[in-house]
Amino acid sequence: MRMQKCKVTFHKHSCFQMEDDQCIFLFDWYDETLPELDSSKYIYVFNSHKHEDHYHSCLAELADKYQRIQFVWSREIKMPKDDSRFLAVKRGGSYELNGPVPIRVETLESTDIGVAFLIYYEGQIIYHAGDLNWWSWSGEPESWNRNMEARFKQIMQNLDDMHIDLAFVPLDPRQEERFSWGFDYFLEHTRTDCVFPMHMWEQFDVVSKWKTMPQSELYREIVMEPEYHGQVFEIEF
Repeated sequence: MRMQKCKVTFHKHSCFQMEDDQCIFLFDWYDETLPELDSSKYIYVFNSHKHEDHYHSCLAELADKYQRIQFVWSREIKMPKDDSRFLAVKRGGSYELNGPVPIRVETLESTDIGVAFLIYYEGQIIYHAGDLNWWSWSGEPESWNRNMEARFKQIMQNLDDMHIDLAFVPLDPRQEERFSWGFDYFLEHTRTDCVFPMHMWEQFDVVSKWKTMPQSELYREIVMEPEYHGQVFEIEF
């Protein structure tokens, strides 16, 4: 259990960067301008699926700039076939990653496309949901919404009562009054120490709105409040 502190950078939307003194984890980068990363650290690039708000094809160029790098991409994303640093992952898989320390990645099915990630690293568990969420929309038939609810809750059984150190979970204002259903369910059914809301479409006040609601009372202190791109948080485990 070596990693006691880490730095989390909110880039935008669902893109976060988590790093300690030896590794960088970059999640769902989708900007056409590539990030500048610390080449002295081992870099892991995770992309949960190919939607344009979660992935950009320019990311493959990072392989030319950094040698100590591993790409962990949902298998529907096109990637070089002759470079072992690119790993295509499928739903419900378990993978051991190369690097300075043992890292295991498990993938969950998404309620959209692609995967969600569970990362076991240095005694901690990191979760990035991708687009795994309780998607419910006022414009959809009730049968569609009921099926989505059942599917989401079934997948979430994989996390039931799990202790998670750091999580990135959708809180999407486009869902109107249903915006926090999946977020609330995650908090109520896991034992998570620190949660970053994501997928907020630049409407950062959705977090403060949620914190005024009764169901947030037990969790307000563990939910971070991203307010601008590039914001850095120092996290202690």
